[in-house]
Amino acid sequence: MNKERLISIFLDLVKIDSPTGEEEGVAKFIQGFLKKNGIVCVRDKSNNIIVKVPGVGEPLFFCAHLDTVEPGRGIKPVINGDKITSDGSTILGADDKVGVSVLIEALLVIKEKALKTRPLEIVLTTSEESGSYGALALDYKNLKSKTGYVLDFAAPIGSIILASPFYDRFDIEIIGKSAHASRPHEGVNALQIYNKAIQTIPIGKVSSKSFINIGFIEGGSVRNTVPGKIMVKGEVRSFSEKEQNAYVEKVKNAFTASAKKLGGEVKMDFVRENGGYEYKKTDVFVKHTAKIVQKMGLEPNFVKGGGVSDGNTFFDMGIKTINLGDGTRFAHTNHEEASISEMVKLTNLVFELAM
Repeated sequence: MNKERLISIFLDLVKIDSPTGEEEGVAKFIQGFLKKNGIVCVRDKSNNIIVKVPGVGEPLFFCAHLDTVEPGRGIKPVINGDKITSDGSTILGADDKVGVSVLIEALLVIKEKALKTRPLEIVLTTSEESGSYGALALDYKNLKSKTGYVLDFAAPIGSIILASPFYDRFDIEIIGKSAHASRPHEGVNALQIYNKAIQTIPIGKVSSKSFINIGFIEGGSVRNTVPGKIMVKGEVRSFSEKEQNAYVEKVKNAFTASAKKLGGEVKMDFVRENGGYEYKKTDVFVKHTAKIVQKMGLEPNFVKGGGVSDGNTFFDMGIKTINLGDGTRFAHTNHEEASISEMVKLTNLVFELAM
């Protein structure tokens, strides 16, 4: 592989703004770059990029996503020895442009060296951060792989993510009645409805397998008016589908009961973004992956991850998928880091898995 080219690809990619939903520029750049290097790709209506590499044996897919979180505009990468960061004013975009860069470099080397691999399907998706919408929009009839890997977990190379939770997001609009602050009896305080509901809902890690978070609360209009409307946004995650469903119902019932008791109403939108999955270390695919990691002189690190990725969506679609550590640190923060040596290891791991 060409380490300098790998770094150059990564630096070029992170300098292209691609917050979720705005991936047109980076997708167009990659399509042109691959074409210039003699690699045919397809860009679908959702700006997902798919590259198919002929080979021998059972097909295998690799996936990384093109979008980043905010603040991710005008990124200025800084190299300090082995470490790459932003200048501190934005994220770096290593999540997941490390994965994207590694897969592009792997494609270039496979073509240049005429490497004999399994048939490969390289999928670079959009809008992963907001709900894996790019992965959901893929035409799965055109994917032949029954197994594959996602390069999208902030952990050292050699990390094998054994589990990822079920995930529901919710938007709840609490509707009361506005009134002047001096005449609160004429209104229905939406904040009181929220307060009463939240007293009956556990927040944070609510069991050994489940988590509930409310991350957005907005409402009211002016200081001297009883707030007549509040918007609440949150999520439920669990490694147990039974617990997931139970906690979703708990949240729904708490807000419904509170609104009814205090004379207001609620409008609720709950969406199951993805299912969860969990592998045992004895699973054949896991054992195969661990063996390849050991072949590279690395110690497999088995992780039960609390995050979700495109891997959940592929799994829901019947494709056995493992998320792998990408060697990055501090994702979704302005302190985000990529490691050049870890990127090299990840590229070599892709080669080994592809054979």
